[in-house]
Amino acid sequence: MWRRTWIATSLALCLAVPLPLMAEPSPPSLSPRQYEQLDLVAEAYWAYDPEEILARGQRLFDRPGGQSDQRLYVRAHLLSYLVPTYQDQGQPEMALDLMRQVLAEAELLERETRQAVRWLKVQFYVTAADYPNALSALESWWPDAVEIDAQIWYLRAALLADQSRWTEAEPYLLEALRHDQPDGWLALGVSLYQQQEDWAAAAQMQATRVELYPQNASQWVQLAQLQRLANDEAAALVTLELAQRRGYLSEDQQHQLGLALLQAQQPLRAAQVFDRLLETSELSVLRLRLAAHAWLLTGEVQGINQALRRLAIKGETLTDQRRLGDWLFNQGQWQAALDAWDLIQVSLTASEEADLRLLQAQAWIELEDYTQAQQIFESLLATSQADIARQWLSFLRAL
Repeated sequence: MWRRTWIATSLALCLAVPLPLMAEPSPPSLSPRQYEQLDLVAEAYWAYDPEEILARGQRLFDRPGGQSDQRLYVRAHLLSYLVPTYQDQGQPEMALDLMRQVLAEAELLERETRQAVRWLKVQFYVTAADYPNALSALESWWPDAVEIDAQIWYLRAALLADQSRWTEAEPYLLEALRHDQPDGWLALGVSLYQQQEDWAAAAQMQATRVELYPQNASQWVQLAQLQRLANDEAAALVTLELAQRRGYLSEDQQHQLGLALLQAQQPLRAAQVFDRLLETSELSVLRLRLAAHAWLLTGEVQGINQALRRLAIKGETLTDQRRLGDWLFNQGQWQAALDAWDLIQVSLTASEEADLRLLQAQAWIELEDYTQAQQIFESLLATSQADIARQWLSFLRAL
């Protein structure tokens, strides 16, 4: 596309019409011939015919006819067609030369046209990604501005930020954000505060981004990072928990969140994080253990029971598979403990089996099934638990 559509195609589109001032000259009346020639250039512009624009437009620019004020006004008006066309045709120096000629007599133009030409120069440099010159052009435009749009406040902030002038950019951006808050503008605000290492302000700006645009997953993690830099770990953890509920965290990020909550002595929140992770990812024995550990720290019976049961079924070690039975035993749930120990599937050493059998016998005693208990104790007389088994058998005989 030879023409950049975002550049204003007429001077009237560049700026709001200002109120006339007594000291300002008025636009001259043009001759019918001048109007006709301008219309032909405009028609070529809207027909996307760059050769015709440059041929007619440059000819009229060189020989506009009429009096001096009419000539200057015609040339100023032609810039809105010639400058973007020369730029798109790879002839930026021609565009700059035309603007220099008109701006050399800028004080003879009325305010609206003078400002429009200055604004066209800003657009020219922005389009060329020449941001230092764009900033200089914008600073020349600024003093005569009657009404400044939010986008222009943002543009000045962005151009200052491009020059690493962070502190100077801040008030212009804040004024822009007072009128509108697109995500890109807020992102610039976050960057400004980060560059100044004002982490609290950066986190506050990022929180606004998350509030207005919550569907952007990466913004939640960035907010938590900024909150941590601002030494607000509690807020960071809450942010990440909300992000997890929305499905915005990776498995590793969720895992790290659970660990961070454990470290912050928030076992219930950690347990809930690990439970959600286990619901949405492949069951990991490590995470099953962490979830069980977190639930045990909470003391909540229902959550502990569920977590330890999962671990007993999927666990890879005797410790994993015994944990539910041992906990139930300590809770006084003797039959449930016996049922849980029956789920053990790993191979046991003689010593491990003796230890487990001893606990089972004690559970049968609590259930007042002394026959079952006696049979187990007698089977332990040839094991490492023989001494304890004899003591229990003596106790049973006494009963």
